[in-house]
Amino acid sequence: VPPKGYDGIADRDGDYAIRFESVNHEATVFVDGHLAAQHTGDYLPFEARPHLTAGHHTLLVRADWRSPAIMKATAWHRVWFNFGGIDREVTIRPLGASEVDAPGVVTRLLPDRSALVDVTAQVRNRGDARTLQLTGRLGARPLAFAPVKLGSGRSATLRAQLHIPHPNLWAPGHPALQTLQLAVPGESGWRSKVGLREVRWAGGRLLLNG
Repeated sequence: VPPKGYDGIADRDGDYAIRFESVNHEATVFVDGHLAAQHTGDYLPFEARPHLTAGHHTLLVRADWRSPAIMKATAWHRVWFNFGGIDREVTIRPLGASEVDAPGVVTRLLPDRSALVDVTAQVRNRGDARTLQLTGRLGARPLAFAPVKLGSGRSATLRAQLHIPHPNLWAPGHPALQTLQLAVPGESGWRSKVGLREVRWAGGRLLLNG
């Protein structure tokens, strides 16, 4: 199919992450005419990470989904909709000396209906070897992460746990959400809305919040 192009502006010199939430089926990404990323798959986020100077740049994406037979033979059968192209968001963000990514929230209900909530996140050090401190909040509650020493280019998954006596649980008829905030102060961060709910399998049935 004809590639899609976009002319955008970088605010300053530096490394940037161009994130694609989904391109169906084979994606080839060019920045200013240079190959920046290639990816195969549907609904699988991926990123291009070019170094950009301040000013205008051209992003071009070629999406190819021309052969249903080949896709099926390689386990990418079109079992849902017969469509292709850029079908979810594309975002760009500057990369600092650290990165916070891949947050996870797992809720476990206790017999008294209070909840233990585990929050995890991946922290990557893009600078020299040093100790990084991740901070965070779940709603109004602070999250306590242990500091971690990381070499240059290294990453680690950090974990914090909260005990919530009276959790406001998410359910289809009660879509309660609260804000999860994670940050390496002054460098990088993550902010999103999350719902607390326990999903488990018992007695041949899927249980939500018990």
